Amino acid sequence: MTKLVISIVTWNSSNSIKECVESVLRQGFKEYSLFIVDNASMDNTLSIVSTIKDERIQIISLKENTGFCGGHNYVLNHSQSDFVLLVNPDIILSPNYVELALQTMQNNNKIGTVCGLLLQSPKEDPQCTIDSAGLNIMPSRIMSLNHHGEKLFEAKLKTEEVFGADGALPLYRREMINNVSINGQFFDNMFFAHKEDWDVSWRSAIYGWKTIFNPMCVAIHPRVFKPGNLKLRKNMPKQIKIDAVKNQLILLAKNESAKEFFTHFLKIVPRQIIIFFYILFFENSSLKAYSFFFKNRKQIFISRKIIQQNRKVSTI
Repeated sequence: MTKLVISIVTWNSSNSIKECVESVLRQGFKEYSLFIVDNASMDNTLSIVSTIKDERIQIISLKENTGFCGGHNYVLNHSQSDFVLLVNPDIILSPNYVELALQTMQNNNKIGTVCGLLLQSPKEDPQCTIDSAGLNIMPSRIMSLNHHGEKLFEAKLKTEEVFGADGALPLYRREMINNVSINGQFFDNMFFAHKEDWDVSWRSAIYGWKTIFNPMCVAIHPRVFKPGNLKLRKNMPKQIKIDAVKNQLILLAKNESAKEFFTHFLKIVPRQIIIFFYILFFENSSLKAYSFFFKNRKQIFISRKIIQQNRKVSTI
């Protein structure tokens, strides 16, 4: 069995995919299989990938866009390995990223996820800012990117346990993937894309798995979307906005315990009410998020029952 599987899911990623794959192939750690799953790109992503020759690469071309969730689930369900590294197609890894992440993972068999330091630009840049240093969950049940926007030279970083990992570059233990998967899905396909990393982070924490941040694992991730930026949101495609709203509802319904809900009631409920009225008056197209939730409520609450029955952590 391969020790490591690396999974890249692409969709119209021609602007960044070549540099991303080349950074994977430059890794000092060589014992891996690289799956590149293309979600029916309409640009020349596939033709670019096909020019990169390496026996470890397997290219899968899907006939329809299955999203971040469907693409990575395909790899997880068609591979075997001890560990799995997900790589966004706009990521550039430092050459020792994989080696250091695997070393961190092997420090404790209860570590289910390792995440590294994602930067907006090369660390040699005097103005380099941090994109992410793991995820933190807030009482409102929104997850924030640790140290997001901080200048690298000002940040105080250390290897530590964090709540979760950003989906751009997490290393997962296969044992954890199998343990928290529901009906064969690690990522919930209802999410499609957006906040699926929040869902996995929360679920793995509930099941008692640890997520460790190691600042020595460094990669570049020039994130375009900034959390909470309404001006940018207005220019986003309608479906992405719908996914963001519905996925937050699914996230809460599946993972929040009754005790935690009442503990954080005044942070959770007013925020959801504000979002609903914003959508009602300014973003009618996103009302589809609520109809999706209602139509799929049975499946959502079946997942909730499974998750709550497997809960090992009582309060988060």
